[in-house]
Amino acid sequence: MKNFAFFTTLIISVLLLACSQQKNETVQRVPHIIFDTDIGPDYDDVGAIVLLHALADSGACTIFGTIASNQSPYIAANLSVLNTWFNRPNLPIAVVSGNAVNLTAWQKWDSAIAADYPHSIILRIRC
Repeated sequence: MKNFAFFTTLIISVLLLACSQQKNETVQRVPHIIFDTDIGPDYDDVGAIVLLHALADSGACTIFGTIASNQSPYIAANLSVLNTWFNRPNLPIAVVSGNAVNLTAWQKWDSAIAADYPHSIILRIRC
């Protein structure tokens, strides 16, 4: 009878210990990111969004959307191209309106990307 009580106590102790360890494990949450960019005048933000998509592909973050602080007519199209290239064509894209900077790339890479790659943005170029 002593052996039965000992083994029963041992089994219950092991089960309780296993359950308590599962509860103490912290759930690691990935950050949710809204990418804010001025992607028109230079291309450093292209590298940043590529890294962001790579991090999202690895599960290190979740991209909620992309926002542009530059009202260049090519920015939304460029964000759409990049999001589509990385298999996230439905990410929300927002572009500032009103009194904001309007800078395009002097090398014209931003207009070339908008013209040569698929995207879901209707370009409205103001002259």
